[in-house]
Amino acid sequence: MIAHTTSGAALIRSAAGGFGMLVLLAGCAQPTPPARPAPPSQPVPIAPPPAKPAPAPTTTAPAAPEQNTAGLSANDPQSVERRAAAQAKAIEELLAARSEPPADNAVADSTPGITEALPPTPPALPPTRLKPLPPIPSPAATPSVEPPPEDPTKTASNTALSVGADQTPARPVQVAPQRQPEGFAQQIEDRARQNPRDVVAQLDGQLLGLIRGQSVPTPETLTGLAADDRELLTTLLDGISNFRAAVATDPNMLMTRKIQPLVAMADRLKSQADLTLGKAMLCTNVKTFGLYTPIDPPRFTAMTPVEVISYVEVSNFVSKPDDQNQFTTRLHQDLVLYSESGLAVKTLDNSNVNETSRSQRHDYFLAKKFWLPPGLGVGRYVIKVTVVDQNAAHVAETTIPISIVAK
Repeated sequence: MIAHTTSGAALIRSAAGGFGMLVLLAGCAQPTPPARPAPPSQPVPIAPPPAKPAPAPTTTAPAAPEQNTAGLSANDPQSVERRAAAQAKAIEELLAARSEPPADNAVADSTPGITEALPPTPPALPPTRLKPLPPIPSPAATPSVEPPPEDPTKTASNTALSVGADQTPARPVQVAPQRQPEGFAQQIEDRARQNPRDVVAQLDGQLLGLIRGQSVPTPETLTGLAADDRELLTTLLDGISNFRAAVATDPNMLMTRKIQPLVAMADRLKSQADLTLGKAMLCTNVKTFGLYTPIDPPRFTAMTPVEVISYVEVSNFVSKPDDQNQFTTRLHQDLVLYSESGLAVKTLDNSNVNETSRSQRHDYFLAKKFWLPPGLGVGRYVIKVTVVDQNAAHVAETTIPISIVAK
């Protein structure tokens, strides 16, 4: 009985010593976050572990019975088991307490005699919420998508992302200039046929024929135009066609010969314009076109006879060629003196001018000498000038103001 009691006391002491060792090992084995190197001024003190209690010598002397904190006898086997269970539960609680993160930088270890300086706790990151992935469609529900057709305008620089070692870079694709659709010429022909009175549509149709090598103009296609528009297009197309034929025959011809068809076209177009009267005045002397001595201001004394010359410049007249390759200009001029109230006082000139030259004229003037009526009273008068181009049946008018003053 004594030996049994002694062995039970020794077992309790061994369990207590083992409990201290487990506590010490649990404190040392507690995983801690990697600590930053502490500065030299704050060393980490580590206390030496407590000395293991020496086992009690086994003797045959009788020992006093021990009692636990719960009032149980140490000699009772059930008491030993309960003590061991309580110690194990304390160890688990200690380990659970050690696994919690420290509240501040310096946390005292649960194990007596050990103090650690822990690094500052990093700020807690916000929780990351992951978006749910879309459901994967079944192969039967997935529609078949064909790849888009390749764009020929794209080059290798903007289509190829990478080139392997065994591949060669693609050459840039050369984009051909855009061409008009095949039906473009047909559209021009249809527009010219559907709009016989449209000058632009007829001009486009004639130019299309010229490009195709046809003879233009074609009078039968221009019958729907007005007479003036038809004559205008005929003159324009004749000049362009003649210029094209001349340049195609001899590209190295002189510029004066090269522009001759265009100059002739300009003269014809000019003749189709309205007759125009330029400068008109009374002069004392007229030599030729642009050389004259004007009376400025045109003021005359009453009851005094005066001889003057009227000078009038004429533009856009027609000089027609004859059988002998000469150009004839046919003009008619009327000079009528009117009072300020619009009453006709006297006709000063009513004559025809016919002139022939070997070269076509581009400028012309009319000069007529006459006497002013001596019986004009004091006041303002107007000489009305009327010129008729008999070759083109065009008429133009202008006025020359004069004044009669007292002596």
